[in-house]
Amino acid sequence: MKQYGLLAAAFGGTLAVLLALFFVFEQLSAGGGTAVASPSPSASAVAGTPPTPAPTPRLTAGPLPSGNLRPTLVPSDPPKPIPTPEPTPKPGQTARPTPTPVAAGSVVQIVVAGRDYIHAEVPANGKITKLADGGAELRTTRVSSDTLTVTYRLPLAKLPPGVKNGRVDAKVCGKATGDFWETYGPTGATPAEYEYLPPASDGCWHYAGASLADTDLFAIINLETTFRVDRVVYTVTIPK
Repeated sequence: MKQYGLLAAAFGGTLAVLLALFFVFEQLSAGGGTAVASPSPSASAVAGTPPTPAPTPRLTAGPLPSGNLRPTLVPSDPPKPIPTPEPTPKPGQTARPTPTPVAAGSVVQIVVAGRDYIHAEVPANGKITKLADGGAELRTTRVSSDTLTVTYRLPLAKLPPGVKNGRVDAKVCGKATGDFWETYGPTGATPAEYEYLPPASDGCWHYAGASLADTDLFAIINLETTFRVDRVVYTVTIPK
């Protein structure tokens, strides 16, 4: 019996201690005691919930300025003219002198080489050979009586600037042999032609008193003939 009394006393003491602890716990809970905070889950721990983006600030356009927006030009001094440089001759090129007017009564002589005819009519039995010394040899045969004709003309571009009229004298220098040859001077010249005649002592057929209006001159041959034209000389006299 004594043992039962000790067990009962021990059980009662233990129960009293437990009740006391329970009472203290209830008091702390009811009185707002400090509770141990559990850690909040981080944003990365919550699966499937994307972070909310921060709002992007909008720019609100203000009122546009009124009036003329073009820049105002400040007047300045007018630009000074740039002097035009004198043309510089290219390497190997000589500057041309300013031509001087030809005085009235002056005489200008222009030589045309025999090979520098402006036109030729050559028949089947004819031939023209341009010679190394500048002349031209005209030749025909008796195969036919067709004529061979060459035409010469005063090159007006070789006259001094401003010369538009004047007296023209001309001469055809060379020699001829064979059946037939003749020369015709410029329009208005005296004589009009030389036919089957030898040249003068200077080796030329002379024509005088023509004009710049028509300076064509002709040398003509046919049958068995050879005519060598060395040069044609034009002499222009400027009127007073």
